[in-house]
Amino acid sequence: MRTLATKQTAINQYNGFGNQLWDIAGTRPSLDLQFADRRDLVDATTGSNLVNFTRASSGTYVGSDGLIKRAVTNLVLQSENLLSTPNYSGSGLSNFFTATLDSLPAPNGSTSQSVKFVSTATTSQGLFLRQTGLSLTAQVYTLSIYLYVPTQAGVSNWSLNVDFQDADGADAATSTLFDQWVRVEITKTLTANRNFIDFNFRINGGAAPNTAGITLYAWGAQLEQSSTVGEYVKTTSTINSAPRFDHDPTTGESLGLLVEEQRTNLVTWSQDFSQTDWGKSAGTSIVSTAIASPISGVNYQKIEASTANTTVGVTSIAVSAATQQRAVSFFARPLGNITRVLIVVQGADARINVNLINGTATTNATATGSTVTVSGERFTVSTPSLTNATGVRFFLKRTGETDTNTPTTIAIGEGLYLTGAQMEAGSFPTSYIPTEGSTVTRAADVASISGSNFSSWYRQDEGTVFAEFKTANANGLPTGFNTRVFQVSNGTSTNRYDLYVTTGGTVNTFMNTSSVSQLAGVNVAGVVANNSVVSVCFGYKNDNVIASADGTLSSADTSCSIPATSQLNIGSRGDSAAGALDGAIRRLTYWPARLPNETLQTITQ
Repeated sequence: MRTLATKQTAINQYNGFGNQLWDIAGTRPSLDLQFADRRDLVDATTGSNLVNFTRASSGTYVGSDGLIKRAVTNLVLQSENLLSTPNYSGSGLSNFFTATLDSLPAPNGSTSQSVKFVSTATTSQGLFLRQTGLSLTAQVYTLSIYLYVPTQAGVSNWSLNVDFQDADGADAATSTLFDQWVRVEITKTLTANRNFIDFNFRINGGAAPNTAGITLYAWGAQLEQSSTVGEYVKTTSTINSAPRFDHDPTTGESLGLLVEEQRTNLVTWSQDFSQTDWGKSAGTSIVSTAIASPISGVNYQKIEASTANTTVGVTSIAVSAATQQRAVSFFARPLGNITRVLIVVQGADARINVNLINGTATTNATATGSTVTVSGERFTVSTPSLTNATGVRFFLKRTGETDTNTPTTIAIGEGLYLTGAQMEAGSFPTSYIPTEGSTVTRAADVASISGSNFSSWYRQDEGTVFAEFKTANANGLPTGFNTRVFQVSNGTSTNRYDLYVTTGGTVNTFMNTSSVSQLAGVNVAGVVANNSVVSVCFGYKNDNVIASADGTLSSADTSCSIPATSQLNIGSRGDSAAGALDGAIRRLTYWPARLPNETLQTITQ
């Protein structure tokens, strides 16, 4: 498949309709999600955010500076519905304030309603809200919430006190700003595990409202494990994390919206090999360094020989045995004569000797078929299906040693830099999942458009979808499911059409109308290489459906009916959790018309 450079240059030449892609189509699209260029979810056609994005966990991505960063994750529930119970409660609310949804616009301009609180009586207690059921550990947290306090008699300043269930009392933020939304931010380092937080509104130097009618509005509560406040992330009944806009770790190129399936890092301490969960071979020392790794805020540790030894290395805690493929990844930097790492998958005794200079490897018979991929300083070994795979070992190897045993002595002080250990069940790696004492699961990314946000731009009887994406896994998932670029459906498999990459690496389409398969031959031949950029168009109309990939047209289906649909899923399916793209979508554009075949070819060349 071709590279992106020529196409991207053309798209960025603004004239006519304001965008070269629009000009070539000869008409303005009704939806244009420019994930790579804009790095947001805003539709370039309307200027609105129509995408509902969720991921019920944190996740990492590569920033434009090449560093791996954690996406903002909001740990409180019902961030906008402050009237929800039992998530929010408190005697100060029930006894001394009334609370109602109000028409005051939210600070982000959305239609989400703010909550209006009005004091009802003289009281020694301010507005008191509590959210329970949290699982906070001894980390740094930042809480934020938007407050709007109108100018009113008897109020010269106001404050928000927050209690993190700590013995040292509440932490306060004070303001004299009125008649505007203010995002109050409070940062706290917890000294022990906590399970609730309290919000307490006060006026005039910390006093409770001492008269009826004191009014304030609240919206957008957020709690994140960070020393600084991040972008606001809406939550409902589960925690939620921000979408990830990924970059090439070497060039800094913006890749677009990252969409991945759920994965678990089975290594319990991914960044600290000094922990007891890591076994150390005789004569192995773990040394802290000031050498910055590609993981933001994390320095490499040096794995070195404290005594001359042949088996210098570390061993992860054992995990449940299974027969499956494994993806073992780590960040490493060679040092002196130590330029190789021997990966041993425990139980299965699969051995892969990785050259950190050129990314090549030698294997024993059990590991035959393993592949090594390199992304910056991150190395990944993807194994064939292994029996009884229970853990992973990292042994140091000298330059030139291609054997899969550990016979050569490592001299005292010799070693290399290592961090970010990860082992996943699967045939390919996904984004880095940090762990600190236990396995961690990153939830699946779900990006979709439904309801009026869908019907406002979608045309049922005909249309054209353009997608530009980069796949990290075009050669098949361990589950055997195809990877979706997009799916338009009614939320079931009964009525839907998909554009996907098969387990064999070809770009295909599928359409069901009332459970009857429609498309015959509307598939684009050619295998998509891993990490290649692909441009695809799908044009549909009754008895007239065709696709184009990188300028190559498929056969047309001239005898088909179009299904009734109500939602768009981006990089995933709406009818199943299987088949995520596991890659980045650069752009997704829709025209409410079936564009001519020659146009489909031109805009995908």
